[in-house]
Amino acid sequence: MVSCVSWKPPEAAPGDSSEQAVSPEREVLPFSTLRRRAATIESEEALRASIEAHEGFVQANPRHRDALESLANQWLLMGTAYTRRRDEKRRAFLRAMSLSEQAMRTNPAFDQRVGSGESPWEACDSLGREEMDAMLFWVTGVLYVFREGMVFPQHIAHLDWLERADRMLERMKTIDRTWNGGAVLFSQAIVYHSVPESAGGDPEKARLYLEEALAYSEGWMLCRWGRAKYFLTDPKDAAARRAELQAVVATPPGVGEAPYWRRFFRDDARRMLDEMKL
Repeated sequence: MVSCVSWKPPEAAPGDSSEQAVSPEREVLPFSTLRRRAATIESEEALRASIEAHEGFVQANPRHRDALESLANQWLLMGTAYTRRRDEKRRAFLRAMSLSEQAMRTNPAFDQRVGSGESPWEACDSLGREEMDAMLFWVTGVLYVFREGMVFPQHIAHLDWLERADRMLERMKTIDRTWNGGAVLFSQAIVYHSVPESAGGDPEKARLYLEEALAYSEGWMLCRWGRAKYFLTDPKDAAARRAELQAVVATPPGVGEAPYWRRFFRDDARRMLDEMKL
């Protein structure tokens, strides 16, 4: 379960704890060491080791916002890059959402409101720039549960979760619309692209959000990778898709997403380019 309050995340199985067991004798490493090691993650084995070390740290330091956000981000990568079964994906994404909410609750005003029974999407107007990563990772968890953790017709029963994600994104837009290379706007494009028009989806609004996100994406990979993966799927868009994937592969190292995400985006772009040759 994502929260200790009354609302439930999509497809959370009763009694299915997302808490991760950590060996009690494992040394709790300083967060500075964890951060350096996370920057070198290049494999599933390294990611799992980093997650276990982070889990030990946040058990000992449950209000360390940076560590909670880093761990949430790594669970998102685990769910999308290194799991195959839908139940495994859901567990990873729900864990990321749980950690993201825990990070948000380091904000005293938000913590008080959620502790009094409000949901995160109702209380998110108490959050500010310091919680932007936590909000984005919570939203990303919702979107990944919806896209990778469900099969039709489960999506129909959980469309309200996309509305809740959009409410969080609206709050983020009031803080910084252009933040992190257009990540907020890209996520809103995904929301309006994912929902059927009969249920409030809007392809034109999705297109406009995506175009605006791309305008802020220089040096970042998410928007171009995501445009190729989710939007340019029609055979008539093959040339544009190939150009976007080639741009991702050619993006030089530098500022932007966490290094392990940039490796994933580059590797996934190469994989999609190889598939287009078949």
